[in-house]
Amino acid sequence: WILISIIVLGRMFGIPGILLAIPFAAISDIIYKEIILRRLEQRKEDKNAALAEAEAKRNADYTAMRAAKEAIKAAVSKERNTNGSAEEDEKPENDL
Repeated sequence: WILISIIVLGRMFGIPGILLAIPFAAISDIIYKEIILRRLEQRKEDKNAALAEAEAKRNADYTAMRAAKEAIKAAVSKERNTNGSAEEDEKPENDL
């Protein structure tokens, strides 16, 4: 950063540009590290938190869906067993 700033500011402003290049590069580096990188890291953390929340919701929905499916299977099985025993009771009467 420093070398680039010395070359650019030296070409633009001559000797005063070269003298101001080092503090300018240092200030730019501090701004970059303290402000820009922190904001980028915060955005990344927010994005990861949102993804984790969406994943948890999706897993909860999937679990609820599986529980509902199992409840339906149990109800259908119970209904079949109830109807099956009633049909078995009726069969001997129909054979007479």
